[in-house]
Amino acid sequence: MFKRTAGYATNDIPGQLPPDCILEDVDLEKLAKLAVDHLKDLKPAILAQGVLWRDWMSLTGQHRTLYGSEDVFETWSKAVSQKRLTDIEVRSKRVLRPCPGSSWVSLNVAYKTQQENGLRGFHTANVALILDSGNWKIWMLVTILESFEGHNHPDEPQMTPPAERPLLPNGLDYSVVVVGGGQGGLSLAGRLRALNIPALVIEKGPAVGNAWTSKYDSVKQHTLREYNNLPFGRTWDKDDPDLLPGKIVANGFAKYAEKYGITVWVNSEISSTTCDDSAATWTLEVTTRDPSSGSSQLRTIKTKHLAIATGAGVGAPSMPSIGGIEQFKGNYIHQSSFRNAKHLSGKRAVIIGTGTTGHDIAQDCLNNDLRVTIVQRGATAIYPIEWVIETQKHLWNLDMDTGLADRMGGTAPVKVGCEIIKRNMQAAAKQPEYVKLFDDLEKHGFRVDRESGMLDQIWQRYGGYYIDVGTSKHIANGDIRVKSAVPITKLTADGILFEDGEEIKADLVVAATGYDQDYRKQVAQIVGDDIASRLPEFWGLTKNGDVRGFMEENRPGLWMIGGTAPQARWTSRFVAMAIMLDLLGIDNVVT
Repeated sequence: MFKRTAGYATNDIPGQLPPDCILEDVDLEKLAKLAVDHLKDLKPAILAQGVLWRDWMSLTGQHRTLYGSEDVFETWSKAVSQKRLTDIEVRSKRVLRPCPGSSWVSLNVAYKTQQENGLRGFHTANVALILDSGNWKIWMLVTILESFEGHNHPDEPQMTPPAERPLLPNGLDYSVVVVGGGQGGLSLAGRLRALNIPALVIEKGPAVGNAWTSKYDSVKQHTLREYNNLPFGRTWDKDDPDLLPGKIVANGFAKYAEKYGITVWVNSEISSTTCDDSAATWTLEVTTRDPSSGSSQLRTIKTKHLAIATGAGVGAPSMPSIGGIEQFKGNYIHQSSFRNAKHLSGKRAVIIGTGTTGHDIAQDCLNNDLRVTIVQRGATAIYPIEWVIETQKHLWNLDMDTGLADRMGGTAPVKVGCEIIKRNMQAAAKQPEYVKLFDDLEKHGFRVDRESGMLDQIWQRYGGYYIDVGTSKHIANGDIRVKSAVPITKLTADGILFEDGEEIKADLVVAATGYDQDYRKQVAQIVGDDIASRLPEFWGLTKNGDVRGFMEENRPGLWMIGGTAPQARWTSRFVAMAIMLDLLGIDNVVT
């Protein structure tokens, strides 16, 4: 029923970084004035041929990326004619050298729009200038909708009941129902409440953040704490670990929901869904369980918008098809069933999969005195945690506002972000200590992908890499054995047989092979196969580098929410504003 196709590889997306040719003593004041003049009267001649423009709902009213001077000029001209830019001012200016071999002049700009329908918008932008054949031209534009006058602000939480009437159409219980109490669902619910939009979060588990507490016991974030905040300030205490354990993540989520007055129904699931297209409403039957008594309650609610935030890529377990399961005397489980290996001390474990979860489970088994083999199917990108910390700490830290850090570090066109990360990590991989680590891994049979950037892996595969927080050294010194590039034949009574004839003995086999990545299958469990089968694909990149189905109303009143914590934090502000405009009956999209 669902046909899954690969998105575009980042190498095939148009755009490239400019060369490093900007002098430190460049006249930034002169260029700031030039940029303002350009924005007031954009002409094709001042756009570099390979110009990139990423618009975050500011001028086109959509989240989209455009490439090339012709398309950028045509779309910009149409948008400006409808939205009328005013009060353009440069707020900061500097020379950027974000990675080896590239530089440009970066100008942060603020402006307003005044539309004929009376809608007045506040916006920010980044204008990147380069020298092109001796002339200063615009190489990159990033335009960001901040808020609308008189309609609250998505970055400013409502800490007390608002004086004005909430945006709730007559006859509805909520304007938005969000399914899932993780980072995506809570981020969107927080933004909606900031905009005075009544929303309900439905969480299947016993508490928000259940996705973190229901995983293996040793699970923790492999990126910096401050990189993973939810909207509005700091989610965790400054004394919490830099790499947060799952229980602390979930506790932070619970405090967030309470602090910002988010309405959550836990132990609840949608048991049936009816969509009335003529009335543009959803009718939901929600079953709420009482774990203490075993009883349940069925409630009917009506809403205009339904946002599925159950976590793309973490739905149905993806199990490799292996014969011989019935004769295997040990335990063969998916990663979702693994908690810890404390009860198996002295036994033998085989972990199939070399992404983050595979490494984490292998480490837990090693810590509990098991003999561990990890099975690798293809080369795996390894990113030492030192690289990740170095990349993130300059923006996402206790001294920098998270929203400002997001604007500076996460809003460029996907191609630009991928190339910056890739170049920095490829440069780091050439440092002697990491060359040695990777060489030692390969000497023990672990194949290392030394070329792929982390963002490429995220956008195309949801992951598949490992941020090394300590397990790689155990593979490099032989504590964890590797079986690589040899297909599995079958499970035997005592272990796993491979095509080369080797049998590896095992008492425990864990398939750390992830989940079915077609989000529509999870959505189908909520809205039904008929609606889900007509939805566009989710995740993977379009030919211009936009994410499929991301931040889009995939059919009237239906949103699919997914991504990392920074992606959820940032994109939720635009989904919330798009919903607000719909509730107000305002069409803000340039046609």
